Amino acid sequence: MTEGYWTILLFIMLLILLLTGWKAWLAQHFSIMFISLSYVSIWISVLLHWVIPLNVNSIELTIDGSIILIVIMQLAFLLKGLPQKSQMLYSMMYILLMAFLATISHAIIIYSPWVKANIAYWYIPVCSGLLLGVLGVSFKQLGVIVFWGAIVADTLLLWQQKGEYIARIGTLLWWDLISMTIICSFIFILVLEIIVKIGRNFMNGRLNRTKS
Repeated sequence: MTEGYWTILLFIMLLILLLTGWKAWLAQHFSIMFISLSYVSIWISVLLHWVIPLNVNSIELTIDGSIILIVIMQLAFLLKGLPQKSQMLYSMMYILLMAFLATISHAIIIYSPWVKANIAYWYIPVCSGLLLGVLGVSFKQLGVIVFWGAIVADTLLLWQQKGEYIARIGTLLWWDLISMTIICSFIFILVLEIIVKIGRNFMNGRLNRTKS
C-alpha cells in the first residue's frame, strides 16, 4: 500500500467534517489549529527529507523532523490549557497500556516467522482502536494516547531487541499506523456511544411503561 494513504485519508475525513457543518463539534473535542499545524509539519518534513539519525552503542534510531515540531507544539498547547490531574493520569495509564500491547504485538509479528506469515501488520491498529473504544477513551485524549503510545512502543522495542530492531519514528508508514488507529478508534467510540444511548433509551422506555 502507498505510504501516506491512511494519513491522507484521515485528513480528508476531518476536512469533510469541517466542510459539512461539524466545525463546532470538532472544535469541542479537538484542536483544529494543532491538527492543521501537525499536517503541515509532516508534509514539510517529507518534502525536505528532514530525518535525524541517532546511533547509540548498538541502538539505531531515526527520528523524522515532524516529531520534534509536533512535540514542541503539544507542549505549547498543553501549557496554554493544562488538563486536570485525573485526565493526565488516565492518559498516561492508557499510553503505557497501548505501548506495552503494541510492543508485544510488534515483537511477535516481526520476529516470529509463523505469526508474520499468518497475521497482517494492520491488525495491530484495528485491535488498538477497538480496545480504546471499549475503554471509553474520549476524543480529546485519543490523539495524545495513540501518538505517545507509538513513541513509547518504539522505545521499548529498541530496548527489548538490543539493536536488532531499527526504529523509524515519524516516517509516513509510522504516521499511517497512527492514522489508522485513530480512524478505527473514532469509529468504535462512535458505535459504542450509539449502542449505549440506544440501550439507555430502551431501558428508560421500559421503566416509563412499568410506572404507567
